[in-house]
Amino acid sequence: MAKLQLRILTSESVKFDEPVEMVIMRCITDDMGKRSAVGDLGILPGHMPLSAVLGISPFRILDEGNERVIAVFGGLVNVRGDVVTVMTEKALWPDEIEKERAKEELERAERAREALDDDTDLRRNQIAMRRALVQIEVSSYPLVGRR
Repeated sequence: MAKLQLRILTSESVKFDEPVEMVIMRCITDDMGKRSAVGDLGILPGHMPLSAVLGISPFRILDEGNERVIAVFGGLVNVRGDVVTVMTEKALWPDEIEKERAKEELERAERAREALDDDTDLRRNQIAMRRALVQIEVSSYPLVGRR
């Protein structure tokens, strides 16, 4: 079976660089400022060229009947040929996430939301909540085949 070369790069390291069968990621699209949408996008070998903005979300890696999940905290994805390159500031495997700390961050953000009256502060709060929720979700996935 044909495969994709998946590269996940952070500012600190190469988190992943291996051939895989498929990836599923959450992308954000913007229609010239008129509207935005978020949706999951699957990439298989032979996919058309693509550049997209990644959301704060689980990033699923499928290969040989196994699924691995890594939390990505935004960034960019580029698909050219059968190479998928993800550039993100931060990406965490399930065993790198401190679930209790993420739960505390979520609770802190939920409490702070009540006192917010500025749109910028509200947006920052929503991002903090999303980051915590993604960490909690990804930390519950089993760690499969990480090298």
